[in-house]
Amino acid sequence: ICATPSAFVSALDDGPPQASGQARMAAAHAEYLAWSEGPAPQTGPVNLSEIMIWLRANLPTDAFICNGAGGYASWIHRFFRFRSFASHVAPTSATMGYGVPAAVAMQRLFPDRCVVAIAGDGDFLMNGQEFATAVQYDLPIIVIVLDNGSYGSIRMSQ
Repeated sequence: ICATPSAFVSALDDGPPQASGQARMAAAHAEYLAWSEGPAPQTGPVNLSEIMIWLRANLPTDAFICNGAGGYASWIHRFFRFRSFASHVAPTSATMGYGVPAAVAMQRLFPDRCVVAIAGDGDFLMNGQEFATAVQYDLPIIVIVLDNGSYGSIRMSQ
């Protein structure tokens, strides 16, 4: 766009009328809820959307979900609905191996809350030694390893 700020703003005023911010936000939220409510069809014996929906329905509302980076995280983002503030502990910089150590830390800090680490196969292998810490401090973390047998995110990046 090659325009002065005032010319650019003037051009914006000439566009079609838009729904209010509240109405657009409500419509987008309704669309997201419809998109993520039920399971997505998948081939194979394991449907990750069904697993995330089951976790959503059965974990306590204040449970921590900890994960690292990988393609599997998209299933969490689409189908798990976080119901407590700051209950998702995950990287913002594509950090693989983050979930299990984060779960150990959250369980140590919040011993009365349920803590679940969800990790891809390659993600999990980066910090398996954290189980020694969990055992040493008797931390009852739950770890779900999603093994696609290919280290998918690692292979994609190489």
